[in-house]
Amino acid sequence: MDKSANSVMSKTSSVNINELCSMADKAYRNNRWRTGHALALRAAMLGERWAQYMIAFSYDEGKGVRRNYVSAAYWYRRAAKQNYSSAQLNLGILYGNGRGVRKSFKTALRYYRLAAQQGNRNACFNLGLYHSEGRGVKESLRWAKYWYGRAAQKGDREAKRRLRQLNMQAKQG
Repeated sequence: MDKSANSVMSKTSSVNINELCSMADKAYRNNRWRTGHALALRAAMLGERWAQYMIAFSYDEGKGVRRNYVSAAYWYRRAAKQNYSSAQLNLGILYGNGRGVRKSFKTALRYYRLAAQQGNRNACFNLGLYHSEGRGVKESLRWAKYWYGRAAQKGDREAKRRLRQLNMQAKQG
């Protein structure tokens, strides 16, 4: 932990969870990732899902800490259990790529579905991709169109492009 993070931590012994998150968010926004990580870690250990997500993200991206996909998966999983859709999405990505966890398209799909049920546009896109390529499921252009359509409705340009492409393929063949 750097000196500023150590200093902040010694001043936060009686701070509530919301204040910890606010201080962590401010540190992250100011690119003080180590300080943000130290503050968020305290809130994450108390069960705060945003903080758990941010700790996971720090490990996933190597921001303020050494990149560690196993730790990222651990913290994403904790936030995902509390229905944090971005954590569910990112945990799905880790499973889809086999980073920090055993590669499993089926598990990735499960987490994408959980995030998509909450309206996460990127999860909808990834479900469209998995269905169009047959990753972990039988290839299904119908389901690919459905999920790309959901992502497109939420403003995803690439999903709109892929949906148009699938519709053109259907007309040609």
